[in-house]
Order: sequence, then structure tokens, then C-alpha cells
Amino acid sequence: MKKFFCNLSCLILFVSLLALLLPCVSYGAGSTAENAVKLLLKDTSSSPCTVKIFSKYSMDRMWPVSESLYEKTLEKMGNDTLLTVKNLDWKDNDTYEIWVIDGKCMYSTLVKEEDLNVTKTMSTESYAPFKINCSDLGNNIIIDAVNIYYTNLSGYGLNIANIFNVTDGQILLPPGIYNIQLSLYDNTTGDKYLALKRNYDTVKSNNNVTLIKSEFAKMGIQFDNPKNIPIKSASLKLLDWDLYEGDAFPVNFSDIANASLYVTNQGYRGYSVELDTGNNCVIKYSKPSSYLSPSDIIRISAKINAEFSLPYHSFLPNEYIYNRQFKLTDKYYNTVEIIKGNYILKVSNESESHDFLFSDKFMLPDISGVFDMSIAIENVPFEITLENKKIYIGSPIPSDIFGENKVSFLLKNCPQNIQAVKVSYNQYGTDSFYWENIPAIEEKIGDDILYTVGNVFGGKDKKYFTVWLTTGNSLYKYTLTQSDLNKTISLSKEDNLIPFTIDTSKLGQDVRVKSLSLLVNPTSDFDEVGNLTDIPYNSELPGQNICFLPEGSYTLKLNMIDASGNIYKAAIPDFQISKSNSVLNFTPKDFTKMSFEINNTSSNKMLSYTYRLYVKSAGRSDMDIAYSSTETARDVYFLKTKNYGYEMYLAFAEYGGEQKIHYKKRTPAIMEQNLVIKADTNFQAKFNLDKNIYKPGEKMFVGLYDIYNILVFDSFGNPLDIQPNLINNVIELDNGNTSHKYYFTPNDCEVIFPNDPDEYKMKYYIDGFPLPFIPCETTVYINNGNAISGYIKPDFITGKIDPRAINGFKVEIPDAQFFTHTDDRGYFEIVTTSLNIASKLKISKPGYLAREIPLTPSEGNISVSTAQSPISIFAGDLNINGKQDGSINMADIVKMATRFNTVSGNEGYSVECDFNMDNSINMADVIIIAKHFNCTSLDY
Repeated sequence: MKKFFCNLSCLILFVSLLALLLPCVSYGAGSTAENAVKLLLKDTSSSPCTVKIFSKYSMDRMWPVSESLYEKTLEKMGNDTLLTVKNLDWKDNDTYEIWVIDGKCMYSTLVKEEDLNVTKTMSTESYAPFKINCSDLGNNIIIDAVNIYYTNLSGYGLNIANIFNVTDGQILLPPGIYNIQLSLYDNTTGDKYLALKRNYDTVKSNNNVTLIKSEFAKMGIQFDNPKNIPIKSASLKLLDWDLYEGDAFPVNFSDIANASLYVTNQGYRGYSVELDTGNNCVIKYSKPSSYLSPSDIIRISAKINAEFSLPYHSFLPNEYIYNRQFKLTDKYYNTVEIIKGNYILKVSNESESHDFLFSDKFMLPDISGVFDMSIAIENVPFEITLENKKIYIGSPIPSDIFGENKVSFLLKNCPQNIQAVKVSYNQYGTDSFYWENIPAIEEKIGDDILYTVGNVFGGKDKKYFTVWLTTGNSLYKYTLTQSDLNKTISLSKEDNLIPFTIDTSKLGQDVRVKSLSLLVNPTSDFDEVGNLTDIPYNSELPGQNICFLPEGSYTLKLNMIDASGNIYKAAIPDFQISKSNSVLNFTPKDFTKMSFEINNTSSNKMLSYTYRLYVKSAGRSDMDIAYSSTETARDVYFLKTKNYGYEMYLAFAEYGGEQKIHYKKRTPAIMEQNLVIKADTNFQAKFNLDKNIYKPGEKMFVGLYDIYNILVFDSFGNPLDIQPNLINNVIELDNGNTSHKYYFTPNDCEVIFPNDPDEYKMKYYIDGFPLPFIPCETTVYINNGNAISGYIKPDFITGKIDPRAINGFKVEIPDAQFFTHTDDRGYFEIVTTSLNIASKLKISKPGYLAREIPLTPSEGNISVSTAQSPISIFAGDLNINGKQDGSINMADIVKMATRFNTVSGNEGYSVECDFNMDNSINMADVIIIAKHFNCTSLDY
């Protein structure tokens, strides 16, 4: 004891002095920390958690945040899970609501910007179990699924969680007001039940839902099937006013003709029904906005009518026709979709015929003339009546092609032809969709151009639409209403556009604008309304690039170039163009030099590179500024911005240039210096398994690109995403005699271990990958015999145990190469066919002194310790340069000093040094390491 206090006194003095003398390696509260939200979820299960984030713009407006707009990681820490969320946009949103779904348990919290870099603890200790009592419906009722969602004050339904297999009738919910949809079935009769509880207050309602049989009414389902076409299975979704189809639960029926469904007594917004005919064909019927009462009958028919819903009947060669322009209905006015089945477009006249197979779109042939167009559908056993449509392909367009449904624009003093036209359909006050390559008739009338378009979006079918015309250095915009049909609208630069100057003189007098794109409400490049590529360079006023634009708010994307070929790129969101704001200035300090270096070590011919720099626009999805591989020899300068990231796409000759390999990396930082982004084509994968010994039939979830079991990356750590559907990610188990393959769908896989005990090689590889790739391989064992088991506990724990302190100890049999890890109780179990091969157990964990336990050969089960008398482990042997040296010495104290006084969320915090798991490395941890200072593994 005297020696202990002597060591303790010396260590406390040494650590205190070292922490003062080494500020350069100290990571205290004053250091730079990452902008991340950290939530410690208490008492989570072993299943992967689901995370949903909502931006809370105000008290009455919330909206789900796309997973592409932030990064998240989940780290299992004993019984708990640490959720880290990075790159949330705090410019327009000051509050986020984060939900985490863990099995049948839900966590919820609000986070603000001041919560960055602080670990918040979320616990369900105060939750009362939310109980579902369905005994009044019968003794054989099974709760199939629970859908939790709620409606904010703006009227939007926000789905929070779908929880399945609620066999015990209870879940854990944070206090609040929810809408709850319950799917149940009678295990004896097969009757289905669908219950909806609106505005259910889990506090006032005492956390109890009781379903009464009198609340339900039987809803009829009628399927007109005169030819008695066999239906393999059917599923029905009923939609609430705030519950959209993607969030609703399907009620499944094996026999649609004898379906029995009971629903609670309230109205529904609509429904959808999917029928699987069993021949690789699935047909969907829907009425998404039709009031439906419980006593109504849902009627669908096997007789289907098909018609075209085209925006116009004149097309350019090679123009796309989309699936959505082809409309199917049945006699009950249900919208019908062929979920599985082949569409064939037929384009023909008396002299030629063309057939095209498509899924979501197909391209018209490179021909000209008048054709009959029709659609055929393969693999659909139902009776479908198809219409023919007469269309015109090619140019020039006959003058009478538009009939009386046309609009003409007279562009005054327009020296150049129209380069592009886009039409944005606008019904609710926001431009929501864009069509380009609109067929039109263009006539030169003196110095003017008369441009006529016809049947755009059906003309009279819509409230109004906007036409965007690009000519030379001018972009015209005009919003049409029905009163404009069959009229001529006169437009001029003087009356309708604003002279807009892009001043690049400070970048260099030879810098000119190569292209300027304008986007409206950008979520992607499909929202581009104009791209000016002919902006004249004023030699008398160097650096003054002048164009003519319509007034309004746009995102501007600029591509500029100097005489040496150096490129300047910029993306500017929410730029208001007006008479008082008609000049855009750039200086050299606005830009940073960026270069991409990629080493193609493959012998495969690479067709192209495409690099994209992503710039996060306030409150919107990421926009991108792209440049191709032909620009890699030049210097490229990007406008400085916050929250940038990059993606790289590679196309290879083996796949005709259509199949791509996708790298993706986001770097939340401000570009303040020259950046070099490196990548190569040497890829590798690695396993990170919790154990290598399994029981026959045991299941294991394998995930890619995350914290689970496999990582794929290049030599520079860029994560890899494989785009082509032709390439398969495969897990294979092979014992030399039999092989078992498991395929990913798309980025995860469930492995079910074979029933044959043996030693197996587990491999992960990619079928058909055209680049150098190092698969990962490890050995796993399937055993069905006796077990070595026990409990492990650090010796400093005397009271309540934090599961993180006893979870994750590696327990291995070195002689047999078997290993596993302790669970949240500190328990481990290794199943082996023979215990005679085991002479010792080795126990290790980063931060702890390894220990070996001798074993006595036995033919029965061996229990080396119990929960009441666990194996003791000493804390203090830290990882130094990736290794533990088998002793607790001064090297460990020096590392402890560099982490001293840090808390969870600081850059320098290390969970390895936080022995008592209080989220802080402090004097309590120093006392723990001092207890066994100068000890080695031989001192156990």
C-alpha cells in the first residue's frame, strides 16, 4: 500500500507537469474540434440503429433531411451506441430534431448549434412502455408492424419509424403526440386488421392503446378477373391524409379474391394495391387522393386501358420518351403501373418499323417523318387495350403540325438563332419540372426571330408554364397563361432583360467567361434553365463580360478561362439579379487552386474521368461544379466555399463507357489553401469481424462502407462505391468441398452459416471488377460442440458497471486461432469440437494489460469464471504507435498526459484512456493506471 501511494504521488506530479509542458500535443477544450453532433444512446441492442433527422425551421415547420446532406457514424460502446453526425447545415437551420430507432425503442432529442462537439446522453429510463392491447380482437392476434409518424403544424406527415415483430405488444416511445398505424392479423382465421390512431398523446393517454372490435368495420375488396388469371400474392396500402404511400404499411394477402380486411372507423385518403401474377410481373393499382370510408369497396379490374400522355406530338431525332408519359388505367379509374414487365415502344410507318425495350425511358430513332407510335407490354397476362399515336420526328417541322394550340415569340433585334429552349411546368407557384429540346418552328423576319412552340405540356391542361429561350448571350423568360395561347408575344433586350456584367479584370485582363448556367430552385443540374456559352469578350474593356438576363433569384455556375488555359469555376447560390444588382466581381483572393491526381495502374483502357466538386447551397441539396479529364493538365481554381466535398467517376472501355466506378469523399472545411485531391485505381477490402467462430445456422449481418464488417477503399483512403448493376458484391464461404455464396442487395448482406461444422475461408470479392482489387479473406469456424465460457471484469470496477468497460475484450485460443469478444455483460463463449486442443486463453483489449489463463484439457464444457467471480484485468497498457508492449510503464503515462483533461467530443479524446467511461480523461483515470504501474502480464 505504501508503494502504491508513492507511485500515485509521483505520477500525479509528473502528469500535471507534462500536461503543462506539452501544450502542442494537448487536446484540451481550447483546441480545434470538429463540428459534429454527438449523442450517446444508453442501453442499445446489438442491431444496427436507424437515424432520421428533421430540420426545424420554426415551431410550425419541419422537414426531413436527406442522408446525402450529412455524415453519420454509429460506434458500439458496450451496451451503448455513440452516434456522430457531421456536416449539418447551420446557416438556415438553427434546430434539428434527431430520432434514433433501435429495435422496439426510440430516442429523440433537439440539437442546436451550441450543442456541437458536446456529447449529449439519450436514455429511455424515463420512458413508460407503450403497450398495445388487442385482446378484444381475439386470442390469436399477432401485431405485425407499428408505424409511428406525426403531423407538424404545416400539415406534413413525417414518418419516424417502422417497427416490426412486436410480439410482446409493447415498444418504448419518447413522450409526445403521434399518429400510429397498426397492422395485425389473426393467426387462425387469416383476417387482417389495420388500425389508425390520430393525435395520440403518449402522456395524457397513459401510454396505452386498446383496440376494441366495435371500432373496426370490414372493408370490401373486389377484383374483376373474368379470365380467372392466377394471382400469386397481393398487398394493399391504405393512406391517411398525412401518411404517404412510401410510409404506409402493406397488408399482404395470399388470396385477393377472398381477402378479409377490418379497418378502424375513419376515412382514408386513398389506397394502392399490388398484384403479383407469379410470372415476373407485378401490377399496381392506385387512387392516392380519393376519399375512402371503411364501408367502401376497393374495386380493381384485370381489364386495362393504355394511352399516351405526351406533352406534344412532334419530336426531335434521338429525343427521349419517358415511362411517365405513358398512362394506364382500369375501368374504375385506378392508375395502373407495371412494376415488373417489359415495355416495348413501336415506331412504324408503311416503309419502316422500329422496336425499343425500355424501363423508365427510351430514345426515339434517328429518323424523320410521320410515324405511328404504340406500346406493347410483355409478361402481363391481363387484357390491355393499347392506343396508337401519330407523331412527327425530325426537322423542319411542318407549319401546320401545332394546329390552333400554339404560342409564338417575336424576339426583336435578335441576330442569332435560338440555341436552346426549356419549359418549366408551374402549377403551384414554383417551377417544378423542366423540358428541353422542345420542337418548334423558327423563322427569320428581318432583324427579328419568330419562334413558335405548340402543345407544350398539353397547353390547356395546366395552370401556367414558363418558357426559357437561350440565344447568344441572352436568356429570355416568359410565363404563359391560357390567355396567351394562339398569340404572338414580343420580347426585346431593352424591355425584358437586364444587362449583367461579370467583371474578371482583377483575375487577369485575359480572363473571359466560357459559360454561365442559371439554375432555379436547384436540387440538381436538371433545374438548369439556361446555359450561355457565347458571352462576348469586350477587348476595349478587358475583363468585362456582358450578357442579358431576366430579373430574379438564381444559382449561378460559372466556367472561366484565361489565355494560358487556366480554369476558374464558381457556384454562387441565391444570387438576386436586378437593375440595382447587375455586376458580379471576382478577385484572386476569392479562389483557391485545386488539382486532382489519379494514378491508373490498370491495363484496362479508361475512357474518361469526371471530377465533381460539390458545394453545399444554403438549405438545399449539393450542387456540383464538374470538369473532365481533358482539363487535368491545367490549373483549376475554385471559388472558396464552406462544406465542400468531391466525387470522381471513372468509365472503362469494357463497359462501353456507361458503367462507372464511383469514389466519394466529403471534407467539411473552408478551402483556404491550394488543395491536391489524390486517388488511384488500386482497391482493397478488409474484414472487421467481432468473432471468427459460429454455430451452425447462425446469422451474421455484413455491411459495406460503414462501421460494420467490410471496408472498400483505394490507397488514399477514398471510399469506393460501385455503380454498375453488372458487378456483384459477393461473400463466399468455402471449406474445400462446398461453397456458399451470399450477394449484397445493394450494400449489405445476411450470411446464414452452413449446418456443416468445419473450417471455412470467408472471402469478400467483386465479380467482374475491371480494376486491380485485393479481396479480403479470413478464416471462420463453424463448430457444434462443447464451449469455453466465462466473465471478464477490470479490477477497478467496484460499483455500477458501464457496459463499455467490460464490452469488447478479445478472447482467443492461440493454439486453435479461435477468437470472440465479450458482450455487454463481460461474458464470452467459444464453441469448439474438442477442448483438448486448448491449452490457454488469451485476453486483450486496447488500454488493458493482456492476460493468459491456462486451461486443463477436458471433454466437457469449461467455465473459467462466473459473473460473481470474473477474471480480473489491469488497465493501463496503452497503444503506442499501434502496439501494446505488455507492461504499464512511463510510455503509457506520457500518452495519458497528451490526452489529459480532454472530454468526449474534443479532437484529442481517446476512449482507450477513459477507463471509467465517464467521457472525460481526468485524475480518476490517472489513479486507475497508477494502481498497477510497472506491472507486466507476468504479475497477474
